[in-house]
Amino acid sequence: GGNANNLFVFLCISHLTSVSPPPSTPDSQRSQLASLTMRLKDKLHPPRIKRSVEKIKRTPSQASANKPHDLDLTATPPLQRKSVCVLEEQERAVLSALRYFKKLLDTLGGDQPVMNSLLSGSAGQVLETVHNLVQLEPHIHNSKTVTCCLSGLYSSLAQLIHWADQLMLQGIVLEEKEAIATVVVVTKAVLDGVKELVRLAAERQDGPSPSSPIQPLSPKDKQNRDRRDSDQSLQAVGQDEIEDQHVSPEHSQNPEPMATTEESAPPKPPKPFLCTAADSSKQGKECNQSNGEDQEENEELLLVSRQEVLDRLTMKSEGEEGPGVKAASPDILLVHATLTDKQVLYCEVFLSTYRTFISPHDVISKLQFRYPTSAHTFPKFLKNTFLLLVRVVDELCSIELDGDLQLLLMDLVFSLVIKGELGLARLLRSNILSKLEERRQMIESPSWLRPLSARGVAARPGSLLDFKSHDVAEQLTFMDSKLFYKIELPEVLLWSMEQNEERSPNLTEFTQHFNNVSFWVRSVIILQEKAQEREKLVLKFLKVMKHLRKLNNFNSYLSILSALDSAPLRRLDWQKHTAEALEEFSALIDSSSSFRTYRTALSEVEPPCIPYLGLILQDLTFVHLGNPDRLMTSQGSMVNFSKRWQQFNILDTLRSFQQICYSLQPKSEISSFFNDFSDHLAEEALWELSLKIRPRNIPKTNQR
Repeated sequence: GGNANNLFVFLCISHLTSVSPPPSTPDSQRSQLASLTMRLKDKLHPPRIKRSVEKIKRTPSQASANKPHDLDLTATPPLQRKSVCVLEEQERAVLSALRYFKKLLDTLGGDQPVMNSLLSGSAGQVLETVHNLVQLEPHIHNSKTVTCCLSGLYSSLAQLIHWADQLMLQGIVLEEKEAIATVVVVTKAVLDGVKELVRLAAERQDGPSPSSPIQPLSPKDKQNRDRRDSDQSLQAVGQDEIEDQHVSPEHSQNPEPMATTEESAPPKPPKPFLCTAADSSKQGKECNQSNGEDQEENEELLLVSRQEVLDRLTMKSEGEEGPGVKAASPDILLVHATLTDKQVLYCEVFLSTYRTFISPHDVISKLQFRYPTSAHTFPKFLKNTFLLLVRVVDELCSIELDGDLQLLLMDLVFSLVIKGELGLARLLRSNILSKLEERRQMIESPSWLRPLSARGVAARPGSLLDFKSHDVAEQLTFMDSKLFYKIELPEVLLWSMEQNEERSPNLTEFTQHFNNVSFWVRSVIILQEKAQEREKLVLKFLKVMKHLRKLNNFNSYLSILSALDSAPLRRLDWQKHTAEALEEFSALIDSSSSFRTYRTALSEVEPPCIPYLGLILQDLTFVHLGNPDRLMTSQGSMVNFSKRWQQFNILDTLRSFQQICYSLQPKSEISSFFNDFSDHLAEEALWELSLKIRPRNIPKTNQR
């Protein structure tokens, strides 16, 4: 008996991989041949092991381990043949995820933010397991009944995901029992949709083997089974769902059997109970019809003819640098970015600088408006539009994710799930949640708000000499690089226009670190009571700067240089060779000819490299103040895209240095000595000690 059961299991797993014999083969011979072949095949090549390997290959969590996610729209996952046992296994995974979601829903309360986050993560697990389940063979997807079942499943799943995301972003009043009861109905609709999909897929596998325990049902058996399933679903959902779906009492008592023909469809999911941004945009479009200006803007967003778009662009004359576009309206610049297949440079300029003339929220809204419209006539432009939309979302700064933009992005995920783009929706949602977590941490621990002021004098005099100059330079570079790679390019661009610390938190933290290092170096030196000890430390820092130059770390190099050349230290007495060495190191940042020496050195380095951001910010500020935002053209006042090209050139240099990282390791003894450079004196205290060492009326004994 045990061997027979094992044989049935083997056949159940692998009957789909067998090749059916020609129709002319007798039934008895075919049964014996299939049994013998499957037994030998399964014993030599256990399909359970093979299936587990395939499952590991499809596991999406491995791809999400590295951040940020690469959203490849051109890659299509291979459609692998599934046995019924695999479908049932994946069905159990969905049931487990739904069971955990329901458990969290029942215990909603207590630490509300934590519970909301757990529910959102649980909903993501449901999305992942359903995504694995719906990877079916093409011939099953071509079934009208399966297509209708998938449509209902996607609708219910989208509502579940959207409710969990709204709960995380906006919270919920626990007294709103109706909202919680409704999401319970949606959860059950997802469960019913999954069970129906597994049943339909199992029935449409290519002819089960004769020895398989799975046999096709007779029409009468199907009718009885469907009537029983419908009765159980109606009893579980309750009278409220019946009324919502407009089911009459007669139907609830005597439900009609669910047909399984290709023309029939499974029951519809519960009616949507969430108001999405898509609904709001539809209402907005209706209102905009009465506004001529808004209608004209919508017409621009719907353009798909290259020539019509080119006619609305003001192009550059011959000899001018940069992309050919000189000026245009914001909507035309956006549409042009979706039509340019070969002009990659234009798209990069647009993505790097669009914030200077249109907000990320408006860009995403306009691309969502354009996306479904171009699908009917130009599928190629549809792909370009969505690729641009993905790039915009992927390159959002954490600080940009305000409440309105968060809801808009979650509505975007909702629309993707509705359309069945579960893989893209899952990756996009994971990216958004990661950015939200970064924003939460940034708000709860805003290190960029710490003021530069007098902190207790706790510097460790003399101990710096115990470390090798090369090791000190490496640790300075290691600490700089961690902050440098966190800086997002929009922060740099916005800082040159607004100087707003709240909108450029990572850049602010990096510049604060630069200042802390500079003041720490000044404090370590000036706290030495003996001139000989001060001289030794200055020479030590000059050696560190030499190694920083070899590491291409211009940031710490100039931070130390600004300390050694600061007024409280510069006015003190130094040996001649020390003063000459300092002059030699200062030549790199000579301000003559627009810092030509430094710019030449920077252009010759091989990354990794950490540039001096002060000069980059200065260049961006000059471009912003020296060029108008708009140009008057024959079509009116348009966005000056030539200015954006100049801004892009500066930002692209910074981007190139962020793409190659240092391979350095932390050294705890040195980093502990640095103590985050928090032990330093303020400017006033430095001047007091400097005047104490050398009063104002006493001339220098050693001149540089």
